[in-house]
Amino acid sequence: MKPHRSRFRLLFLVAMPFLPLTLTGASSSAPEVALVGMAVEKRAESGQPGSQPVLHAFGGRKVSIDLRLTGPAGASVAIEARLVSVANGLGAPLAPDIALGEVVFDHRRLVSRTVELPLPEVARKVQLAVRIIARTGSGATPVGDLRVFVYPGDLAAPLRQWAAKARQDGGLRLGVFGKSSGLRAFLNENGVVFEELGEKIPPPSSGKMLLVGDAALADLESWLRRLPEEGNARLVVFTEDPWRLPGVYVTTTHRLRIVKATLPILERLPTDPLHQISFVEIITQSSALISL
Repeated sequence: MKPHRSRFRLLFLVAMPFLPLTLTGASSSAPEVALVGMAVEKRAESGQPGSQPVLHAFGGRKVSIDLRLTGPAGASVAIEARLVSVANGLGAPLAPDIALGEVVFDHRRLVSRTVELPLPEVARKVQLAVRIIARTGSGATPVGDLRVFVYPGDLAAPLRQWAAKARQDGGLRLGVFGKSSGLRAFLNENGVVFEELGEKIPPPSSGKMLLVGDAALADLESWLRRLPEEGNARLVVFTEDPWRLPGVYVTTTHRLRIVKATLPILERLPTDPLHQISFVEIITQSSALISL
């Protein structure tokens, strides 16, 4: 799977609480370095003011962290990251600390620096506590913390297996429509075979085909009005519906099976593990679509 860089900036200007990690080598003579802001790529959320940002990311990739640090003029510090695997409330440090780069304050008291944090490969979802450390020859200072949920790289395996089995057992084919480049990129990069059907919702096929894609709500309603009396339709459509809460809605008739997902997850499918999990579950759990 190709590496991705997707940055969704979220700036934290509040004092960040520290995780209960032991920091060896700390010294009162170390330069006073403080974090005044941090922006993390991909999906970073802070549930409450002052709480740690939470990031969901794939293992085996790097995530970019933008730091804004203050320190005494002339000071030079090494920026490191300490990773702790958290399970059942217990923490197991992943040694050694990871070197992220150097910050020199020269004549400035406020410095911005982007660092790349490599995440370990994982076989299952793992929670990591990450502490950012500023280190000099005389000691070390913890400057910020975040929590990272790390996922295995191949979350599309269930979808690939489902598509292969459905095609083999019932001749069901996957057809993709709509304007979403993220959906097509995700399927291509994960080896899921599909047929390209263009931007508009296609008419129902005489063969067995599951139609998957995105459409405006007005286009979906127009397609339903023009649906011929004969023929069956199997459709999973992602759309915005101002009259419904975000969710997944199923419509079933004697010749129609529609799953309408009012969730904006398609464009970030290639890079966002939470979006991939949701998409795979929507498709694989819509088994009623196959039984027509």
